[in-house]
Amino acid sequence: MVNILKRHPSFGPSLIADGLYFHVRCGAHVLNLIVHEGIKAVDSSLDKIRMCVKYIRGSEARKIKFASCLEQLTQVTSKQLRQDMPIRWNSTYLMLVSAIGLREAFTLLRDIDPLFDNLSDEEWIEAQKIADFLKPFYDITTLFSGTAYPTANLYFSGVWRIQMKIKEVACVFHSENQNQVCCMAKRMKVKFDKYWTSYSVILSFPVILDPRFKLQFVEYCYGKLFGSDGEKLANDILDKLKAFFQEYLKSSNEIRGSSSQKSVRSSPKIPSSDFADFGKFQSKLCGPSRKESDLQSYLDEEKLDHKKYEDLDILEYWKANEGKYPEVAMMARDVLSIPITTVASESSFSIGGRILDKYRSTLLPDNVEALLCTHDWLCGTPG
Repeated sequence: MVNILKRHPSFGPSLIADGLYFHVRCGAHVLNLIVHEGIKAVDSSLDKIRMCVKYIRGSEARKIKFASCLEQLTQVTSKQLRQDMPIRWNSTYLMLVSAIGLREAFTLLRDIDPLFDNLSDEEWIEAQKIADFLKPFYDITTLFSGTAYPTANLYFSGVWRIQMKIKEVACVFHSENQNQVCCMAKRMKVKFDKYWTSYSVILSFPVILDPRFKLQFVEYCYGKLFGSDGEKLANDILDKLKAFFQEYLKSSNEIRGSSSQKSVRSSPKIPSSDFADFGKFQSKLCGPSRKESDLQSYLDEEKLDHKKYEDLDILEYWKANEGKYPEVAMMARDVLSIPITTVASESSFSIGGRILDKYRSTLLPDNVEALLCTHDWLCGTPG
């Protein structure tokens, strides 16, 4: 389909750089495939927790027994027993976290129900390690799937954090028995490397257009991953950004109306614990330049403190600096609007399917629209 659109005479010629950056893979889908590959290494551990949950939820009498165990807990917990859907790894993660939080109740149930097969202490410890390893993947998937803020500038740092986590754990060597989490990471690394080869370079541009990070962050991340080769890789990204900027200016000769819409909301906080030393990083690529352009002026300007401005609304920033960098602001508006997942659009179809089912299939179109809009207004964030 992508190739057909590129060749279509009414669409293809309008693409920037001959459609080189036209196709962007869904970030959440790729992350889903990577995690599913890793979970295969711990199926036995997850199956045992899954069977415990199914056993408790299998009859009303067992639910009552488990509720009585919850009442005996030394600490009140708000966690609820969850049943996962194996095809959705995030639900498996939530099942795992809830089970770990209710570990004491599982132990109490084993004392009053001899048929209940609880996990051993070693298995609970292993389950905790698996949950700790999966937490960053769950957090980043949730971040990528947001709809009330731009996500394009979050992609590069999210993927980098994932790659660093996989690399860190996969490199751990156990001389006798390999840890299950280590096996997960090694399987994930193989799948990650496969998709990294088709990584769309345009998803590096938004983080450069984030005034808190700019090119220095790309250089910093590649340096952490690839050592001395990081500078060369970051320089390649810079060259492609400059070429894209020139192509963008050529294709934007037609008058573009300025948007009067209000910015959606401030962007979510990007976890900075993984790059705490970024503030001290000295770039070898950024500095005074003889070539003057909007883009070069923006790159040469000192970046904002990423800790001080962690709540920065990036759309508001470019709206406020449109007069200072008019050409870059115009490009930023389009690049930052790139959706990095299809989760939001797919969920719209899911909502429609829940409203129109086989028992409720004769609603008028106006009524369906009213129900969809009402749901959106009730669940949305006030502007």
